[in-house]
Amino acid sequence: MSQLNLYYRAFREYRKYTLADKACVKQRQQFKNSPTEDDKLETIRTVCIIDEEWVQKIEEGLPFVEKAIAEERQFIKNEGEVLDIEKIKRVSKDSVEHLARHSEMITHLPKDGGNIIPDKIYMVERLSDYAVYENRFLYMLLCYLRDFIDLRLKKIKELGNTYNATTVVKRDIHTVHGRITFESTFHEETKRDPYAVFDKNTVALIDRIESCQHVVASLLAKPLMVIVSKSPMLKPPITKTNVLKMNVKFKNSAALYEYLSSYLKPGYTIEEIKRTISPFTEDLADEISELMNLTSFLTYEYGNGLNEKLKKEYAEEEKERADAERRKLLQRIEEIKARFLREEINSEEYVASLENALNNFNAENQRLRLVEKDYNVLTEKHEDLKKEKIELNKKLADSDREVKEKIKEIEDMTVRHEIELQDAEDRRINELHEQELEFNEKEQNMKTAFETEITTLNAQHGEEMEKQKTESDLKISELESKFNELDKMKTALNAQIHALKGISIDEDFSSMDKFEELEKEFLAFYDLFMAQWKDTKKKIRKEILWNKVKKLREKV
Repeated sequence: MSQLNLYYRAFREYRKYTLADKACVKQRQQFKNSPTEDDKLETIRTVCIIDEEWVQKIEEGLPFVEKAIAEERQFIKNEGEVLDIEKIKRVSKDSVEHLARHSEMITHLPKDGGNIIPDKIYMVERLSDYAVYENRFLYMLLCYLRDFIDLRLKKIKELGNTYNATTVVKRDIHTVHGRITFESTFHEETKRDPYAVFDKNTVALIDRIESCQHVVASLLAKPLMVIVSKSPMLKPPITKTNVLKMNVKFKNSAALYEYLSSYLKPGYTIEEIKRTISPFTEDLADEISELMNLTSFLTYEYGNGLNEKLKKEYAEEEKERADAERRKLLQRIEEIKARFLREEINSEEYVASLENALNNFNAENQRLRLVEKDYNVLTEKHEDLKKEKIELNKKLADSDREVKEKIKEIEDMTVRHEIELQDAEDRRINELHEQELEFNEKEQNMKTAFETEITTLNAQHGEEMEKQKTESDLKISELESKFNELDKMKTALNAQIHALKGISIDEDFSSMDKFEELEKEFLAFYDLFMAQWKDTKKKIRKEILWNKVKKLREKV
């Protein structure tokens, strides 16, 4: 909106070329003759009316606040401390009174019979404290005033110059060569409308509010308020001290605070002025049809890639037109010269005509230079955009290459990882196979020993056999138990080997024998697992109990 005059002038210049053109007139007429029931132009201006009462109350109360601050009320605070006599520079009345009540500070008499001098003495320091309740109340009041005014003034200025506009255009135009469907919905909201001016009364009230705002800011910047601001802020409700009740300045300041704290209204009222044009007037429809024609032209220009071609043709036409104007000007100068030679005009008229023609020539030449300059600028921008496009394409190609390299690197790492996993798996299977062979060898040795021992026992004397039968049976039972355990361990190892081999080797266990063997291996592995878990639990309990006993001994 700040360039309103510029856009108006540019639109008038645009209309110079389209206003009388037959094709443009025909298009505008088709636009105006099409159905108009959906067309709408609506504007809303906001008018703000300020309540003068709260402004007047603040103006009346601020002088009392300023005078109350000028009193600079303070509290004299005495702070005392007992110090060595060597650190005391002067003695006050309070020091003497304190010494009279505390004679223990005199610990010795002078040898030469001189004055009695105590070892220590009470030193009093008087400090001025400005953070009295009344001053803290004034600071709180000014802060409340600042926020009260800022909030309302901001809203008044914001709402008082708000502009809302909505334009809806819907047309369906059938032409001899085709059809045009045009739909446009425009909405604008502006918070700083230069044409939404306040009325005189509102402007005067705004000036008064801003004046109060400046006074509050200046009071908050006073040295007393700066000191008080470092103290904790008061919170409502306010205690009515004697000063706030009896002192006129503080009493009126408290009255201002009570009024503001009980003022719950926004302090202004808003009125909206609405204007609607539906359907469009003839002039508005004639001018807004240029929007459809301009949209059609831009769509056709960029949709068919004609912008460079039209730009070049425009520059050539401007050059030809300037050359034609220059030729007309030279012809005009020749005519003036001929009239001067025929003495139809005097020398003064001849000079004036030449100056006029020369001025026109310079103006046209200057305009042509501006057009040429704009064309050169656009050409340079176009070249820069081309270079930028090339650079972006190059960067994009580099990025694609980097992505491909990263993908290849990830694939190589995946292959290496799979190879390492396969190698580890093979090593583990080999270790288990070696353990199986070692176990089979041990098993065979134990079987041989078992058979040898049985043969030896059978070959012994009958009586000795009878005597040792019970013992032999027990040994046999133990050996059989060990054999069964070893057999179970072997079965469990076979199950573990089968489980590991199952990762990479497919084997059919659907037959009855295979399935029974697999079931046997499962039960053996389960028994081995439970036995190992039982031993592990014993070790865990033993370790935990030992640690507890150890801790108890340490405590004892």
